[in-house]
Amino acid sequence: MAVWVYALLALIAVAVLAVLAHGAAYFPIDLTTTLAVQKLASPTLDSLALTIDSIGYVPQIIIITAGLWLALFLTGQRWESVVSVLALLLEGAVDGVIKLLVRRPRPDVASIHIYRPLGDFTFPSGHVFSLVMVFGIVAYFCWLLMKPSVPRALCLIVLIGIVVVSGPIRIYLGEHWASDVLAGYLLGSLGLLLMIRIYWWGKPRFFVRHASGNWAGAGGNGELAAAAAVVPAG
Repeated sequence: MAVWVYALLALIAVAVLAVLAHGAAYFPIDLTTTLAVQKLASPTLDSLALTIDSIGYVPQIIIITAGLWLALFLTGQRWESVVSVLALLLEGAVDGVIKLLVRRPRPDVASIHIYRPLGDFTFPSGHVFSLVMVFGIVAYFCWLLMKPSVPRALCLIVLIGIVVVSGPIRIYLGEHWASDVLAGYLLGSLGLLLMIRIYWWGKPRFFVRHASGNWAGAGGNGELAAAAAVVPAG
């Protein structure tokens, strides 16, 4: 029940933000937030922010997703590899549609520093949206499928860490307003919940390995019963 309540509230919040952003290039709190964050600027922080931020651009995010798909596929996690790619495709479609509907211009205020001037629309933050969905679903697979270990902990720290800092970095670089970033996190979390639902719906149906060792397009898997308990009950 809690998951559905969150999803409804998040969806309402995104809709309200989208309507307001359609009529305003930025909100007063957006400018205040950017100015406050950019007071922390330093050459070291600039280099670190630009390096991490580059992950979310094309073709980097596509190459990273392809690499994650290949790693999952080669380790026998066939359905997981499909879901990871679906996450990026869904994000790209939803992000593109919303940007065209809201049509909010990129930050263009003399009082802030814009590190990489961009010409497309800014709402929502596609960087944050895509990283939450792609890195989020892969982090979920790491938590679900890997045994407790140092590699598992490192995977989770890196993946979740990049997701957490990606939003503040977009504000720091002047690429997005805080409200764009908030919408990216909300949409990403909604998309992630949807992908987890899709994953558990398809897990017993696709790429099921039978006792013979062969893959099949559909079937049952009794080993999923215990793991399925981690799915939000809604």
